[in-house]
Amino acid sequence: MRWRGPPLLRPNAGSLRRTSVVGAGALLLSAVLLWGCDSADGTLPPPQAPPAAAPIAAGPVPAGEELIRELGCGACHAGLPARGQAAAPGLDDVGQRYTPGQLFAYLQNPQPARSGSARARMPDFHLDERESLALTLYLTDGRGRRAGRGEGDAERAFEQAQRQHRESDAELGRAIFRSQNCAGCHVRSGEDAWAAGPLLSGEGSRAEPEWLREFLRNPTPVRPFGFQPGTGSRMPDFRLSAEEVDTLGAYLMRQTQPLAAGTQPPRELSPFARAKAEALLREQLPCLGCHAIDGEGGRIGPDLARVRERRQPAYIEAMLRDPQATSPGTVMPPTPMPPETFELILGYLLGREGATEPERLSLVENRIHFPQGRSNEELLYGRVCAACHGPQGGADGYNARFLPTPPTVHASAEYISLRPDDTMYDGIHSGGRILNRSPRMPAFGAMLGREQIRGLVRHIRELCRCDGPRWARDGGEGRR
Repeated sequence: MRWRGPPLLRPNAGSLRRTSVVGAGALLLSAVLLWGCDSADGTLPPPQAPPAAAPIAAGPVPAGEELIRELGCGACHAGLPARGQAAAPGLDDVGQRYTPGQLFAYLQNPQPARSGSARARMPDFHLDERESLALTLYLTDGRGRRAGRGEGDAERAFEQAQRQHRESDAELGRAIFRSQNCAGCHVRSGEDAWAAGPLLSGEGSRAEPEWLREFLRNPTPVRPFGFQPGTGSRMPDFRLSAEEVDTLGAYLMRQTQPLAAGTQPPRELSPFARAKAEALLREQLPCLGCHAIDGEGGRIGPDLARVRERRQPAYIEAMLRDPQATSPGTVMPPTPMPPETFELILGYLLGREGATEPERLSLVENRIHFPQGRSNEELLYGRVCAACHGPQGGADGYNARFLPTPPTVHASAEYISLRPDDTMYDGIHSGGRILNRSPRMPAFGAMLGREQIRGLVRHIRELCRCDGPRWARDGGEGRR
């Protein structure tokens, strides 16, 4: 039986809200599910190449700004124009209007859509079968196939996925809904938008033009598990036309900002100097705790093997000198280095030619983590510690499996009770090397204040439910 219902989730001004998110994020979750089905088995039509961009009317609004407003890029990225009005449908009743099979098939294979001159569309978030199943169960409130709504291939595929992937449930689907910032464009009760991607107001001072255009044409992961570590946010594929890529690329490259970088270009490194730089990165510096090179290292930040391909030299230097001033809100602390070491590492990064293929981490196999808590200490721990040590201190953060030395189990009373507060303070302030631990534990002393570090020590005591050694306590007393 052919589905002849109304177009899937047609925007309705009466049920939508304005969305303007000041944050940073994956480029936008635009119109989810914009058509109905037009095939005998209830599936959605196959994807089609996007039509050419509609001509932009002459006027005072730059072409790039107009396109950004129509796509809704400002729903995830700060520093960009916000959409003039909501253009994506609400999702509260989507499970009542469409079968789980239809939603499941569509999420795996969304299609671009345009109405007249409007260029809003549902992008492709590269959801695999397990991720699409979990999100479908959440959108349908956990219900399976309902009677009388189709028995075609889409429903059979959905039922088979349910049998095969029991780990994909509605709870995971809600986490995925939030991780991809669906609420940035779609209204759903109880869900809020959040800062999902980077500030783009100064992108012209950061990005290499050729890389930026290729990224807009074919987005690939930069931070494997989200702009905000652990959230799993992704830059989706909007299937932009060549004209749209040129328009957006030109607009973004005009957005510049001053950078605190040196004036002298780094010297070209000899083979010996390159080998020395690699040894420092692998054995002494903390960089590979968060970044990867040739497949080795963490997945919190971008792959360093490809950084020169993506970023301009002045920006790379500025990030090494002062990450907080260069990229406000980053969790990257500055790494103290002698001038000669700084010059060596900068020269190595600028001369490095990347060959590593970008990877996209699974939203099912890796725990989605949003920093949250009842206190500032708990929130800070979730932001700077949980990626490796785990949200509850179990050393099970998503980045832990990429480290050569397992992180400390902060929830272990047996271990942490033997460590004085001063020792833990020193480890957070000055990094793992100060305690003869892994050098890939960075030093946060130049990023966090004294009271913040003391707050992290107190929170670790809460996680282990233990005090330090009796000899290290004031008056020899512990908690009661």
